[in-house]
Amino acid sequence: MIGLAQSIPPELKRHIAGFCKPAELANLALVNTSYRDEAEVLLYRKISVWFEPKRLSIWDTLKTHSHKAALVRSLTIKFEPNYYAHTLAAESICTALVNTRGLLELCLHLLEEDVAFQAQIQALLRQRYFNLEIFHCSGYFDLPTIVDSQSNSLQILATCDHWNTLSAFQDIARRYPSLKLFSYEQFDYTTSVFNILNIFPALYPNNTFLWDPISKSYNCHDKRIR
Repeated sequence: MIGLAQSIPPELKRHIAGFCKPAELANLALVNTSYRDEAEVLLYRKISVWFEPKRLSIWDTLKTHSHKAALVRSLTIKFEPNYYAHTLAAESICTALVNTRGLLELCLHLLEEDVAFQAQIQALLRQRYFNLEIFHCSGYFDLPTIVDSQSNSLQILATCDHWNTLSAFQDIARRYPSLKLFSYEQFDYTTSVFNILNIFPALYPNNTFLWDPISKSYNCHDKRIR
């Protein structure tokens, strides 16, 4: 005999899952195996985490369950102020990222001292484990190389808290005039709010400057960015 949970059409289960918050989706996935797939699609689609060295469970999940990692479309990784990403953090995140082949948006703010971690991320981008449409990063990355490696898909590139990106942006805009570029920074470093937005319409003299894509990207990764 088919139970009530199993008899509900897939499209209705998908509709029900759409009303759930992340914690509720996790519970819904346990109700019945017929709900699990629908719940996991939404649960893993957009992941935003504060990195804590003692809590690596999400990265373990993405490393060991490639089918779940493949569901991730947007990933934001935040670190505590002045936190340096140690070797374990870098290895855990990069190994997990290899499986996120459907990833479209990546937001990753690293410090200047995180040289090895930046190199690992750039290697993943060059090898095209995923094809990003949006990339938010610190300005210490090799931006032209990243854009070259992701040029088939990248639509928006944004940097945070780094004042010396203009020359790189000028070079990128000249070679990729359709790519939207902007940066943001903190006026008050005692808070975690990025409250200054820098846009560069002068880089696109032959194209109409489109505000809407930048506005959506600027707000989609962190509600405190405004």
